[in-house]
Amino acid sequence: MLFLYYNSIIRGQGMDKIIKTINNGHKVFDIDDVVRIVSLFVDWYDLGNFYKGIGFKSKGHYTAIYNLKTEKLSFNDKQIIRGAYNLYDSVYNVYHVDENSYNYFLNAYYLYTICHEIDHICQKKKAVQASNENYQSFMFETNNLLKKNRGAYRDYHNIFPMEKKSINTGGLVAYNIMNQTNIPDRELDVLYLVYLIRRLEDYHLEKDNQIISPINQFFSLDTSKEYQKKMNQLLVTANLTLDDRLDYGLDISYDEYMLVKEKKHQLYKIINNKKR
Repeated sequence: MLFLYYNSIIRGQGMDKIIKTINNGHKVFDIDDVVRIVSLFVDWYDLGNFYKGIGFKSKGHYTAIYNLKTEKLSFNDKQIIRGAYNLYDSVYNVYHVDENSYNYFLNAYYLYTICHEIDHICQKKKAVQASNENYQSFMFETNNLLKKNRGAYRDYHNIFPMEKKSINTGGLVAYNIMNQTNIPDRELDVLYLVYLIRRLEDYHLEKDNQIISPINQFFSLDTSKEYQKKMNQLLVTANLTLDDRLDYGLDISYDEYMLVKEKKHQLYKIINNKKR
């Protein structure tokens, strides 16, 4: 749901100030900018009944959290900056991005983090308002029930289906917003490549060309086996596209896996051809 109307938000609704900040090239988002962006998305998606405020901290190992009980968002600025630096450092060494583009990547990481958490709010709204149980509402409840096993959630965070969904959605929305700025084309391509890489993350290609999906790994956890049968029943009737299945880390075929991998390869060649 989150990425469907991003163009409309960007072309109005106050997003112009955010674009101006990014276009500055020398300025990174501050607390006021983060609050403004969150408010824009909360208003746009009518999330007011599921959002009770925002806080900022500089301690702890988390980057950002949407608390399902209090319905409050919390951002850790130090961890966001650390995550952004790690992103920039990795793409700088591998793809040799412009050394002056760090602020673009920092703001892109802020956008990714914000949109990731907004997607969690959207997930709760969709699950609460579902008139009939479906794979999304059941996955939401299962996901949050198993989060109580903090060890499993910490160690296998990215294969939890609702986290996988927010990782994918956050990356796509951040890319689409950055696409409206004056970020250099090559750096924009790198951001999209990072999105594609994360999209296939935790999918494993076996020697017999079988694909082990994140959802299979999720259900292999001792705490989640009892939910697999019901989930499979709901998925049978869902008629999901490849994008839908990738969003949640669901099963894909070998041909589908290779299709996305080829997109990565082609984009990588384009980026290399734009080397400075």
